[in-house]
Amino acid sequence: MDGRRMPAWLIFDGADASAEAVLGLSAYVRAGGNGPAREVLRRLAEGIERMSAGSARVWPFGATLPYAKSRAIWHAWGSQMPAALAHASRALNDRSLLDTAVADTAGFTPHLLIGGGPDQAWLPTPADRSQIAYGADSRVQNLLAVAEAAHAPGLRKLAGNAASWYFGNNDSGAATYDPATGRTFDGVEAGGKVNRNSGAESTIHGLLTMLALDAAPDVAASARVAGLRDRQNPRLLEAEDARLRGDAEVVRPESAWTGESQWSGGRYVSLGPGASLSLDVPGDAGAWLAMPVVHRTEGRTGGRSAWTAAGRSLGTVRHSGAGAQGVSAVPGVLEMATLPGRIAAQRDGSVLRATGSGKERVRVDAVLVQPMIERMVLAGGGHGRALLRSFDTERRVVPVAVPGRGTATVVTYDGSGRQVARSHAVGEQVAALVVPGGFTVIER
Repeated sequence: MDGRRMPAWLIFDGADASAEAVLGLSAYVRAGGNGPAREVLRRLAEGIERMSAGSARVWPFGATLPYAKSRAIWHAWGSQMPAALAHASRALNDRSLLDTAVADTAGFTPHLLIGGGPDQAWLPTPADRSQIAYGADSRVQNLLAVAEAAHAPGLRKLAGNAASWYFGNNDSGAATYDPATGRTFDGVEAGGKVNRNSGAESTIHGLLTMLALDAAPDVAASARVAGLRDRQNPRLLEAEDARLRGDAEVVRPESAWTGESQWSGGRYVSLGPGASLSLDVPGDAGAWLAMPVVHRTEGRTGGRSAWTAAGRSLGTVRHSGAGAQGVSAVPGVLEMATLPGRIAAQRDGSVLRATGSGKERVRVDAVLVQPMIERMVLAGGGHGRALLRSFDTERRVVPVAVPGRGTATVVTYDGSGRQVARSHAVGEQVAALVVPGGFTVIER
């Protein structure tokens, strides 16, 4: 499928649907069930494991993808693949399954949480930023299950961040769970409007999270620190908003949906050879990585786009070589690339430019500009919490203003959730060590 071998035996082609079965089968096998159940469990778990993709700096950043007929879709709802793999690893005594679960929870999930939380869909851009309890609960359950199986207390810290969605750490700034009635609202729209209906699905997943918090008082306490104070996260720049030069045009396809992913904003820019687009990059986050989202065709030959910022080359993106269509709904694929160069810090911002080259036109959907060190700072009840995640290739010590009273504890974890450093600080400004691909938690 689009040049990649995908498992053909998942339930409804879904790692998400298969994860539900694996959770049940794992419990059955650990309780003594054997024979066919064990073999089905192993086969489904191996299929889910094969859906892991990306790396610390490459989309989807270690996440386990949900659908075997698209490598350009991830969604939070029903994404209990890491929890399923954690339980299966224990039932089958297979460490490799747990390693895949750790890549999702320790590598991808901090990035998701800092970016804004359990988004409805990345396609591959975060095109649908609405959020529901089914997605929030899935992240909490994943983190707790993998933390227990991997003996990784840092993931329990992340579970507190994930559960804070219910207490106000969402785009609305309002609680989505009502402890007086047990109701959970039906979600938060991308603009921050709360859907105050309360259907069975939302209420069930809200209560499942609350039961998990009741069993983990340390995580529950963290979850209540939910007031957003600061966030430095990726910015999505739409290609159609760029300044165009030469043989360049904005194209609006009949449908934003491609058959396996989605054009962000419902439009893209088509660049002829030598044509260019220019976008303004903010100057408020230090250095950035640029992650263009482009359409790649099946063939081995085709156009390219060369990317520069402030006159310096960031790299070139190939718009061909997606691989054979296979079971995909359409030929070619929308793909997010990570350019090797970085956009240097400029107080007044920078101009990012893409120029088409080769004999064929190329299509650019958008660019995600990613801070080298992203962060989120929360406050509540006299306490403060900060979460940082590194896209850098070197260890960095960065200052973070953390609210609250008393001494701050700084714990640094690598990309596998292993603790690598611990320190303490007094005063609002805290020096935090962040390692490549890892995350850091600050609490006071």
